[in-house]
Amino acid sequence: MPALGFINTYPMQYSFVADHFQYLAAASLMSLFAAGWIRFVGSRTWAIVAAGVLLLLFAVLTWWQSGMYRDGETLWRHTLERNPSAWMAHVNLGKELSARGAGEEAIEHYREALRLWPADAGAHNNLGIELMNRGDLDGAVQHFEKASTLWSNYPEAFYHLGVAHQRRGDWGAAERAFRSAVLSRPAYPAAHNALGITLGQQERLDEAADAFRETLKYAPDYPDAHINLCRVLRMKGRLAEAEEHGMQALRVDPDSAEAHYQVALLRMEGKRMEDARSHLESAVRLNPAFAFAHYQLALVLYQAGDARGAVRAARKARELAPENPAVLNALAWMLATHPDEDLRSSDEALDAAREACRLTEFKHPIYLDTLAAAYARAGDFARAIGTAERAIEAATVAGWTAQADEVRHRLSLYKAGKPFVDESAGR
Repeated sequence: MPALGFINTYPMQYSFVADHFQYLAAASLMSLFAAGWIRFVGSRTWAIVAAGVLLLLFAVLTWWQSGMYRDGETLWRHTLERNPSAWMAHVNLGKELSARGAGEEAIEHYREALRLWPADAGAHNNLGIELMNRGDLDGAVQHFEKASTLWSNYPEAFYHLGVAHQRRGDWGAAERAFRSAVLSRPAYPAAHNALGITLGQQERLDEAADAFRETLKYAPDYPDAHINLCRVLRMKGRLAEAEEHGMQALRVDPDSAEAHYQVALLRMEGKRMEDARSHLESAVRLNPAFAFAHYQLALVLYQAGDARGAVRAARKARELAPENPAVLNALAWMLATHPDEDLRSSDEALDAAREACRLTEFKHPIYLDTLAAAYARAGDFARAIGTAERAIEAATVAGWTAQADEVRHRLSLYKAGKPFVDESAGR
């Protein structure tokens, strides 16, 4: 009955006829054919043979016809062969192609669908996703905005618009898009989580924490939300609550390198260095390309007296993050000031220290201090003295009195023609 046309079912939005509806109209023809067959075929044997032949023929035709239903991509390609102007088939084929990573071809079909039917909000959203994945953020934003204009209550379009703005670094626009997404669909954990990240980037930590809690209200086992809330609470000094969420993230996803990293930072703040080391080692095992985990592991190992392990970790961190001044500074300090002569390398220390200072425009007092130590280790005491004096000036301007006093002590060594040795470092 639904397919007779008395009820407006979903397919009838696009077509009032379809080949697979013909079984309804065919019933009368089959009845007429069967009656005629019985009347005009005199021999029962021939009737059975003919019926068997027909059955075999229909079986072959059915097998041939069913081939188009092997998978979604085959079905939609077959549909477009018969009807190239079927815009919905272009959209559905685009989805199948996107799912298997054939994004360029998917883009072609989304564009063709929009040429045939420009008002398809879903096609605009899907095209925007593919463009965003290929780095065309301006094009992606254009299509996400069009999708959200065509359908003002389209949470996925708002969400993806927010992601595109995040990647452009436009945090205000990203926030507006994510708020529209959660307004359209309050139970949208990914959008709440993304909103929290955006608010955190704007240093609005209390609002960010609220957004992450809202995420967990709808998805209590959302590991990224636990990790993000852990990070925000740690930044606010609420370490016990932060640890609760960090451990919950690990319970949900024990193989999360980021969760291990966040818990390690909490352990470091609590001076539980062995636990921190264990979590950092897990983080770099699970994600060998995690530069900051290698960096923090280097600091923990150095403090624990494993200087060689620390240098290995710091070198790996530098390889992965060659333009991170903190990583460069840590490596330079180890190589310039460690008591073990076999471990030190004045050339590598100077290279790393200079790069750290260059990246911070020679204004950071700690990095200038390290560069001065590297110059002294290389025997260039004139540059060591000049750089240490710049470090003292920068520390004084920043109000870092203790740092300035430490550099003054080292400056006295340089003036005496002696390099600084960090006797507190373990061997």
